[in-house]
Amino acid sequence: MRNRDSIQAAIAIAKMAEDVMVGRIDTSALADNTGPVLGAKVRFIAQKLDRRDYRQVARGRLESRLGTEFTSAIGFKTLTFERATGHHLTSEGPLRSPIQNIASVWSLFGGWPNFLSEVEARKANPERYDANTWTPPKRIRARPDNKYERWRRQFEQLDAVELKRYRKDCRAAILAAKALNAGFMRGDIRYLPDGQKLTFFATHYDQQWLDRHLPNQQGRPTLLKVIERKHIQDVKKRNDVLQRYEDTIRDNPERFISRAFLLSETGNESAYKRGTGTPELESTLDQCVDTFDSWSKRQIELVTSMARTVGKKSKWAARTTFEGLSERNFSTKLSRAKAWIERNSD
Repeated sequence: MRNRDSIQAAIAIAKMAEDVMVGRIDTSALADNTGPVLGAKVRFIAQKLDRRDYRQVARGRLESRLGTEFTSAIGFKTLTFERATGHHLTSEGPLRSPIQNIASVWSLFGGWPNFLSEVEARKANPERYDANTWTPPKRIRARPDNKYERWRRQFEQLDAVELKRYRKDCRAAILAAKALNAGFMRGDIRYLPDGQKLTFFATHYDQQWLDRHLPNQQGRPTLLKVIERKHIQDVKKRNDVLQRYEDTIRDNPERFISRAFLLSETGNESAYKRGTGTPELESTLDQCVDTFDSWSKRQIELVTSMARTVGKKSKWAARTTFEGLSERNFSTKLSRAKAWIERNSD
């Protein structure tokens, strides 16, 4: 090695290794404490430099103390830096190479004494040591301050008498609405005056009473009100599909009408595209969705009628010009006919 600093580092690390070999250093506590102590030292150095890129701080420290030539010679790579300083998150754990561990200790602590004092401190009380060397985040994300959090704080600050009074008022409002409407369900609470707050309180602070007096109707589609609501929704979807079909035939007859197109403005498109609609809706879709035959017949009628206004004796005015063709040949003939009509129109 040509770098003088690297030679001095190698000599110092060799002496530290000799201390281990001849038994002058007690290594019984090193296995569990080396990584956390080295990591704490790196965080301390980074904090003084106002940095959080611990791996780069460790790399800079080791290379400045060992020299880049010696650092490379003993096998320090990107992953080695992370594991040497306890910042690698996988199960591979600390370094297994004694020379790399000793080099890390010398680079960060300058020798055994300071390092071993830190090891003894962590060995005595690991939890307190880790807590004291933990670096707090620069910015702590504030808790969301939405209406639900405000209600939660309000209810948690009520004393027993106030909480009992509010619970009584909440129950009375729900029971009164239920008495007026036999089909009143849990989801209808939010439509009462201050209903969202009542719903929040009942579901978070009076759950057992709510389950007993107003059971959750989810998963019970046989209820009359649910059936009626779904029927109304299905009728609306069918009407929307039919209206979209009629508008397209009138305004854009050249379009190939697909299932996705018909459902694109009816809501729940993703579910109904999988064919899970009611039989009535599926039947309506089957009647409106284009096949090649239905689309080609509409195009033939459209093009031949346009061609007759330009030249009644033109071959493009005859249906036989387009009938019986393959899809590819039909598209070609259709394009040629439209181009002829465009060229010869006044």
